[in-house]
Amino acid sequence: MKRIGLLLLSGMLLLSAAGVFTSCKKKDKERDAPTFVVTATPSGDELQFYFYCSTDDVKLTKLTIKDPLLNEYIYNAGGSTFLKDELYYIDEWYPKQLGTWTFTFVGNFADDNSGFTATTNMTVSGK
Repeated sequence: MKRIGLLLLSGMLLLSAAGVFTSCKKKDKERDAPTFVVTATPSGDELQFYFYCSTDDVKLTKLTIKDPLLNEYIYNAGGSTFLKDELYYIDEWYPKQLGTWTFTFVGNFADDNSGFTATTNMTVSGK
């Protein structure tokens, strides 16, 4: 009877230790979102935007652009690869609105295909 009790106690201790050690396992560290830089070229009452990613090569799915009046524009990038530090332009022109524009980039890192969402702001000022 003593042996069965010792075996049960040993088994319970082993299972408890296994549970503790597996729950202490570190999770994979999530990557920081990439950093995008946005600029604009004005032409009369319109703006054309340029951007680049300063930290990583990325595959961009879409870009949501929100003007200061909270109008939202969607630029579908279709999973195209954008290389680090290479300047790209958005081939559409947007109504020139003074104030803060918000750009939300959604896509994947080119090296490991992990997803990201990155937001950056740009202020348009003028007369």
